[in-house]
Amino acid sequence: MSTVTQGLDRIETVFDEGSLVADGGLLLAGTLACRLGLEGLIDETVTPPGAGRGSGAKVLGAVCSMLVGGSFFSDADRLRAGAVLGFSVPAPSTLGTFMRTFTWGHVRQLDRAQELALGRAWAAGAAPAAQQVTIDVDSAVREVHGDAKAGAAYGHSGRLGYHPLVAVRDDTGEVVHSRMRSGSSQRGHVRFAAETIARLGRLAPEAQFTLRADAGLFSWDLIDKLTDRDCRFLIAVAANPSIDRAIAAIGDADWTPIDYTDDGEAQVAATELTSGRTASSGAPCGWRCAAPA
Repeated sequence: MSTVTQGLDRIETVFDEGSLVADGGLLLAGTLACRLGLEGLIDETVTPPGAGRGSGAKVLGAVCSMLVGGSFFSDADRLRAGAVLGFSVPAPSTLGTFMRTFTWGHVRQLDRAQELALGRAWAAGAAPAAQQVTIDVDSAVREVHGDAKAGAAYGHSGRLGYHPLVAVRDDTGEVVHSRMRSGSSQRGHVRFAAETIARLGRLAPEAQFTLRADAGLFSWDLIDKLTDRDCRFLIAVAANPSIDRAIAAIGDADWTPIDYTDDGEAQVAATELTSGRTASSGAPCGWRCAAPA
């Protein structure tokens, strides 16, 4: 049963048969998609050539296939043999043809649909309850095989793969923004951070967001962008002589013990360091430095 003519809220999944597969868990994903009206939203927002008003079912079909472990277009055929969803699942060949028509502009349309969907979810009750919310920004490595993979690159892990950027709410683990990029390292991270801040400002203008990242994403360009946007940030940085001198100048009485590991001790302290760049000259940056007791 791939198409349901009545509301999914009237269907109950019972796991009382040993041969049942995990696809039954798609009832939750299907219910959420129906409640948020995602099929219609994507139909209106994502319009590649020849898609007509069928973008929603195709995008949701690809997403649901990945949710149950699909890696190839052909894997989506499994959804047509028992998955409980509130939309018509496209054939794998149809899904492949649809995806191959995508340009960068259509990817941006899909990105816009993601923001609208997030807005609907937050309006339905998933918005941050606290006024102070931390957003973790990081990159991932998704290993690929074959040098012909477009956009794949070698990163710090030494593995060939894709290096998407992801922004996640610390309190819920919810992905608020994502972007596939060409290459790895710091490519595209400044613009991604700026887009994340702008999106969150539109969705929750009353909340104060803090962007948190590790040293792999540190750059003065990023610091400048966050400062210009009046966004709080907590970003690790690799040690260098200037930082070592700033840490050495901290008095012993200024270090505060913190919980570290079960059998270890550590302290933190704060100091100020000026970037020395024109764009950031005179702007103090807070550094949180851990040191063994």
